[in-house]
Amino acid sequence: MTKWASFAKDIERKPRLHTPHNMVRLHSAERVDDFSDDLWSEFICSIEQSDVRYYPESKLLNERISKRDNLNSENCFVADGSDRVIRIIFETFVTHGTRVIIVEPTFPMYEVYSKLNLGEIVKIPYHKGKIDLDMIQNAINEDTNLVILPNPSSPVGDAISPERIDGLCRVAAQYDCMVVIDEAYIDFSRYNTVANILHKPGHLGHCNLIVVRTFSKAWGSAGMRCGYALSQFENIEKMNIFAPMNDLCGITIKWINLLLDYPETTYQHTRKIIENRDWAYDYFSHWFDTINTDCNWIWVSTSKMNKSFLNETYALRYKTDLPGKPRNEEWIQLCIPANRQLLFDLLPQG
Repeated sequence: MTKWASFAKDIERKPRLHTPHNMVRLHSAERVDDFSDDLWSEFICSIEQSDVRYYPESKLLNERISKRDNLNSENCFVADGSDRVIRIIFETFVTHGTRVIIVEPTFPMYEVYSKLNLGEIVKIPYHKGKIDLDMIQNAINEDTNLVILPNPSSPVGDAISPERIDGLCRVAAQYDCMVVIDEAYIDFSRYNTVANILHKPGHLGHCNLIVVRTFSKAWGSAGMRCGYALSQFENIEKMNIFAPMNDLCGITIKWINLLLDYPETTYQHTRKIIENRDWAYDYFSHWFDTINTDCNWIWVSTSKMNKSFLNETYALRYKTDLPGKPRNEEWIQLCIPANRQLLFDLLPQG
């Protein structure tokens, strides 16, 4: 047998289920609605052979992204998806036997990356359907290298205020512990980004915060694979040691630059989703137990639902262990499109 990193043999990886693109995909928090014909045509016309033949140059994109948060390019790390960014964070800051604090449930790759880097996972359960920040802070000690939280959270959808995350950073800084806030869904939240903490020189949590973002959710570009991290130069410099030689493909760079040329397009689309999310919460609440979130989905209980009514052309995600709810109660994670008619068509029998 060939030699390999056999310590990884017990790491559980669930295969990604195939969902055809011709279905109405309300299961993966993706953008369902098409981009405008004008935007798409401009993108297609911008593609050149050099985007395929040459190695990509992402320096200018890095500068554009960092300026959106009034930071310098040295404060920004760009890679092919926030998943890759998070993996590099773990490779940089987690070593054998060091503790990593996560919540349960959460994005499954946090645990996978911790185990791949031989970290010790500490799982903090939800309390009454919410992230228990007090318990997280109490769990930090001298052996803790990393606390990583999605905010707003996935899959639950609750959110923590920037002021409370500020307090978490202060506690973690006393133990030289890094705090990573995964803001994949921040554009749909009632709260603002915590990246403003990075503008406070001398702040106790100033040097131990990394904010991770993605272009997959509000920006609707999951297939292009682009994510980034914002932090102090010293942290970004360390991450660059573990980075691949080339981070993005040339066509991805073209597309993200085009989106940044027309940010109002994304803002308008996001506002529609937020409006539809809050409308859908009220609408479905007439018939089913429903939970609103700070993300681009709501939770709908199937306990009073005849699922044979559901439109078979829709891809939906079901969950039976929603925190704060009975474990045998099934819920649909209903991702919200900008086109409200798609929500009406999901339950054609009303």
